[in-house]
Amino acid sequence: ILGLLAGTIALYAVKGRRLHRLSGITFVVAMLAMSLTGIVMALAKGPDANAIGGVTAAYLVITAFTAVKPRSVLTRRIDFSAMLVATTVGGLCLCLALFLSTSSRRSINGIPAPAFLMFAAVCLIGAAGDLRVLRSGPLRGSPRLVRHLWRMCWALWIGVSSFFLGPRERVEMVL
Repeated sequence: ILGLLAGTIALYAVKGRRLHRLSGITFVVAMLAMSLTGIVMALAKGPDANAIGGVTAAYLVITAFTAVKPRSVLTRRIDFSAMLVATTVGGLCLCLALFLSTSSRRSINGIPAPAFLMFAAVCLIGAAGDLRVLRSGPLRGSPRLVRHLWRMCWALWIGVSSFFLGPRERVEMVL
């Protein structure tokens, strides 16, 4: 909930101002905590396709954050590592989407082929952008802000959809 609130505030706050920066950093920390927790929970049940959403959200938040930070050896290494992760996840999602579209199965853990295709597109487009930035140098002006904005907004969408459209498991309180 903190991540969703912070992301919404960052989206509507005046860009570059203190409120935007504070809510943006809060969003990054909350989304990374949510993503990493989601990945661990998904993998604890065995191979679970929901880990893909966690990895994708973490990738988007990290690379959106590095987009607005000054270029350094560290940010280049982070972007390079993130590009490798995004390429791997995007390729995996593409394979899963093709598998589901050609098999009798319609979903994996309730996730249908179009969802895998969407995650593949986001990861592979993001990785292509990462490669471009790594080869040509840091973006400036509007392209830099576009890179930051589309990645943060997709991460926020993943958080919102996970919160509102996530599994509808019954929760029982044990007294």
